[in-house]
Amino acid sequence: MPFRLQMSLEGETQIDRVLGISADGVEDFTTPLNESKQIILNRTEQNFDSRGSVFGGWAPRKIAKPWPLLEQTGKMRRGFYGTVSPTQLEVGNRDPKFKFHQSNKPSTRLPRRVMLMIDQTSAVSITKAFQAYLVGLMRRN
Repeated sequence: MPFRLQMSLEGETQIDRVLGISADGVEDFTTPLNESKQIILNRTEQNFDSRGSVFGGWAPRKIAKPWPLLEQTGKMRRGFYGTVSPTQLEVGNRDPKFKFHQSNKPSTRLPRRVMLMIDQTSAVSITKAFQAYLVGLMRRN
Protein backbone atom coordinates (compact mmCIF):
# COMPACT_ATOMS: atom_id res chain seq x y z
CA MET A 1 0.00 0.00 0.00
CA PRO A 2 1.47 3.42 -0.96
CA PHE A 3 2.42 5.88 1.78
CA ARG A 4 0.26 8.99 2.14
CA LEU A 5 1.86 12.14 3.56
CA GLN A 6 -0.54 14.73 4.98
CA MET A 7 0.21 17.97 6.83
CA SER A 8 -2.21 20.73 7.73
CA LEU A 9 -2.03 24.17 9.27
CA GLU A 10 -5.01 25.88 10.91
CA GLY A 11 -7.18 23.07 9.60
CA GLU A 12 -6.12 23.72 6.00
CA THR A 13 -4.29 20.94 4.16
CA GLN A 14 -0.80 22.08 3.21
CA ILE A 15 0.60 18.75 1.96
CA ASP A 16 -1.41 15.79 0.71
CA ARG A 17 0.73 13.46 -1.36
CA VAL A 18 0.68 9.78 -2.08
CA LEU A 19 4.24 8.55 -2.42
CA GLY A 20 4.87 5.61 -4.71
CA ILE A 21 6.58 3.79 -1.84
CA SER A 22 5.12 1.33 0.62
CA ALA A 23 5.44 2.07 4.32
CA ASP A 24 3.91 -1.19 5.54
CA GLY A 25 5.30 -2.11 8.94
CA VAL A 26 6.98 1.27 9.49
CA GLU A 27 5.80 2.76 12.76
CA ASP A 28 8.53 5.29 13.55
CA PHE A 29 8.87 8.35 11.33
CA THR A 30 10.91 10.35 13.83
CA THR A 31 13.81 10.91 11.41
CA PRO A 32 11.85 12.47 8.52
CA LEU A 33 9.57 14.33 10.95
CA ASN A 34 12.64 15.91 12.61
CA GLU A 35 13.90 16.90 9.15
CA SER A 36 10.47 18.34 8.37
CA LYS A 37 10.51 20.31 11.62
CA GLN A 38 13.87 21.86 10.69
CA ILE A 39 12.67 22.65 7.16
CA ILE A 40 9.58 24.44 8.50
CA LEU A 41 11.41 26.31 11.28
CA ASN A 42 14.23 27.38 8.92
CA ARG A 43 11.69 28.63 6.37
CA THR A 44 9.91 30.56 9.14
CA GLU A 45 13.22 32.16 10.11
CA GLN A 46 13.83 33.12 6.46
CA ASN A 47 10.38 34.68 6.41
CA PHE A 48 11.22 36.85 9.43
CA ASP A 49 14.56 37.82 7.89
CA SER A 50 12.75 38.97 4.74
CA ARG A 51 9.96 40.77 6.67
CA GLY A 52 7.35 38.31 5.47
CA SER A 53 8.17 38.23 1.77
CA VAL A 54 8.79 34.44 1.75
CA PHE A 55 5.08 33.86 2.40
CA GLY A 56 3.62 36.74 0.40
CA GLY A 57 4.60 39.80 2.45
CA TRP A 58 3.31 41.54 5.55
CA ALA A 59 1.03 44.55 5.48
CA PRO A 60 2.98 47.67 6.48
CA ARG A 61 2.36 49.41 9.79
CA LYS A 62 -0.04 52.30 9.97
CA ILE A 63 2.22 54.06 12.49
CA ALA A 64 6.04 53.98 12.20
CA LYS A 65 7.89 52.21 15.02
CA PRO A 66 11.65 51.84 15.58
CA TRP A 67 11.58 48.01 15.67
CA PRO A 68 10.87 45.52 12.85
CA LEU A 69 7.34 44.19 12.44
CA LEU A 70 6.40 41.50 15.00
CA GLU A 71 9.70 41.96 16.86
CA GLN A 72 9.18 44.55 19.58
CA THR A 73 10.29 42.11 22.30
CA GLY A 74 11.49 39.20 20.14
CA LYS A 75 9.08 36.79 21.87
CA MET A 76 7.16 36.09 18.66
CA ARG A 77 10.25 35.25 16.61
CA ARG A 78 11.84 33.17 19.39
CA GLY A 79 8.53 31.49 20.27
CA PHE A 80 8.48 28.92 17.46
CA TYR A 81 8.87 25.29 18.46
CA GLY A 82 8.52 21.83 17.01
CA THR A 83 7.54 18.66 18.84
CA VAL A 84 8.06 15.27 17.21
CA SER A 85 6.62 11.88 18.09
CA PRO A 86 7.04 8.71 16.00
CA THR A 87 4.01 9.54 13.84
CA GLN A 88 3.32 13.24 14.33
CA LEU A 89 4.90 16.68 14.11
CA GLU A 90 3.50 19.75 15.81
CA VAL A 91 4.93 23.18 15.00
CA GLY A 92 3.61 26.24 16.77
CA ASN A 93 4.43 29.44 18.60
CA ARG A 94 4.33 30.07 22.35
CA ASP A 95 3.57 33.80 22.07
CA PRO A 96 -0.16 34.29 22.80
CA LYS A 97 -0.33 37.06 20.17
CA PHE A 98 0.78 34.68 17.40
CA LYS A 99 -2.70 33.28 16.77
CA PHE A 100 -4.10 36.76 16.10
CA HIS A 101 -1.45 37.71 13.54
CA GLN A 102 -1.38 34.28 11.85
CA SER A 103 -5.14 33.67 11.84
CA ASN A 104 -6.85 33.09 8.51
CA LYS A 105 -10.16 34.34 9.94
CA PRO A 106 -11.42 37.75 8.74
CA SER A 107 -10.34 40.67 10.92
CA THR A 108 -10.87 44.40 10.70
CA ARG A 109 -8.54 45.31 13.57
CA LEU A 110 -5.37 43.38 12.81
CA PRO A 111 -3.86 42.58 9.42
CA ARG A 112 -2.88 38.98 8.77
CA ARG A 113 0.88 38.54 8.85
CA VAL A 114 1.72 34.95 7.93
CA MET A 115 4.74 33.71 9.83
CA LEU A 116 4.23 29.96 9.58
CA MET A 117 3.35 28.16 6.37
CA ILE A 118 4.27 25.07 4.40
CA ASP A 119 4.96 26.64 1.02
CA GLN A 120 5.80 24.75 -2.17
CA THR A 121 9.54 24.88 -1.48
CA SER A 122 9.04 23.35 1.98
CA ALA A 123 6.53 20.79 0.71
CA VAL A 124 8.98 19.49 -1.89
CA SER A 125 11.80 19.24 0.68
CA ILE A 126 9.56 17.48 3.20
CA THR A 127 8.33 15.02 0.58
CA LYS A 128 11.92 14.25 -0.42
CA ALA A 129 12.86 13.68 3.23
CA PHE A 130 10.11 11.06 3.59
CA GLN A 131 10.97 9.43 0.27
CA ALA A 132 14.67 9.20 1.19
CA TYR A 133 13.81 7.75 4.59
CA LEU A 134 11.51 5.07 3.18
CA VAL A 135 13.92 4.15 0.35
CA GLY A 136 16.70 3.90 2.94
CA LEU A 137 14.61 1.49 5.02
CA MET A 138 13.86 -0.65 1.96
CA ARG A 139 17.56 -0.85 1.07
CA ARG A 140 18.48 -1.96 4.59
CA ASN A 141 15.90 -4.71 4.47
